Amino acid sequence: TGIGEYTTKGNLPNDALVYNNNYYTEMITETGAFAGVPASNVGITAIINNIYNTQIFPITINQPTPGKLYRFKGKSTGKYMCAATANAQMSMVESLDNPGVIFQLKAGETIDGQAGYKFLSYNTGYYTTNTRENGALADAANSIKITASETAANLGYYTLKANLTGNTGAGIGTYLYDNGDKTNNSEATPVVDHNGNYAADRCDWIIEEVTELPVPINTTVGFGTLYSPVALKGVDTDYAQDGRLEFYYGVRKDVGDGKYKLVLTKLEGDIPAETGFIVKYKGGVNETTGCVYMKIADSAPALPGRNELTGTLETVAKPTTGTVYTLQNLNNTLGFYKYTGENVKGGKAYYLLVDDEAASMGFVFDFEGQTTGVESIEVNADNQVIYDLSGRRVAKAGKGLYIINGKKVLVK
Repeated sequence: TGIGEYTTKGNLPNDALVYNNNYYTEMITETGAFAGVPASNVGITAIINNIYNTQIFPITINQPTPGKLYRFKGKSTGKYMCAATANAQMSMVESLDNPGVIFQLKAGETIDGQAGYKFLSYNTGYYTTNTRENGALADAANSIKITASETAANLGYYTLKANLTGNTGAGIGTYLYDNGDKTNNSEATPVVDHNGNYAADRCDWIIEEVTELPVPINTTVGFGTLYSPVALKGVDTDYAQDGRLEFYYGVRKDVGDGKYKLVLTKLEGDIPAETGFIVKYKGGVNETTGCVYMKIADSAPALPGRNELTGTLETVAKPTTGTVYTLQNLNNTLGFYKYTGENVKGGKAYYLLVDDEAASMGFVFDFEGQTTGVESIEVNADNQVIYDLSGRRVAKAGKGLYIINGKKVLVK
């Protein structure tokens, strides 16, 4: 039932499993020839073997499940396919702890009559494109067919064959190629390549299901956000509920005088998938990757309350309606500030304000016991010229005194 294993399924009715001369004699009479072999040359053993292999015991390699997370390990080098950065050729790395080696499978287009998958990078929020690159939005992504290795002796390995969306050249149907030991001058870094034809071992991969999700966290400021593709265990044999990360969800509250507060509630128990959270760091970071690793849960309950934090698994164009606020450390003040980029990164939570035309510049954190408040700043930063009291121009105002459009303003 697992990845890299095979499934067999009998297709004949029960009476076809009665092995006797009369049954097979009748079959020869009806068909005249069996599987291309002249009836005069077909013995009882040959008939049994043919039926056994093609109908009673056909074996097919198990397919991965859309929505789950996987790593792809090359047979040739033993290294993992990695989307280290967006809009670049993927690399091959040795460490399975690297967040770039995790891909979520999404339903894709049909290739050669078989369902294909789209590979969504957990690290970048982009899909695979041009077979060997990472950096496409969903509509421009490759679909990839996953079959048993085309080398029959490579049991448990998979061959990955992609279509090239929008490409009409000879590269259609290119194989993903493990070039993890390539060291020539043009590509000194181990890479994922593409090959027009199948090459034994180089085009074969082990698929591993991911059981722990690396949650990136900025330990300097002690916070991050998460919009997880899978549910996570709040408690496991390796960690306690608050031993590593705390997860908060929140709703906006009107406190009068044109001010709002985003009131956050600490989550107890497992962490639901596809839900926006503010994450507070407690401990357990991997110093090499900058991530805290949380076990993937089999299921998770719904949130006990309403949540206005949102997010996306895919890196997408910033919404054109409303104001997007992302977690930023501006002028040494951590908070949710207006996001000015073009694309919202996948896997991260943000706040979308859609009902306030005079949106505030941002929301800063305010702790009160176990309840975390995020209070609005009374500054609209659009088209404003802002200086601090030292005369330095700044992009946005944090707490304190500023000169905004020539007037002294106290930002609370």
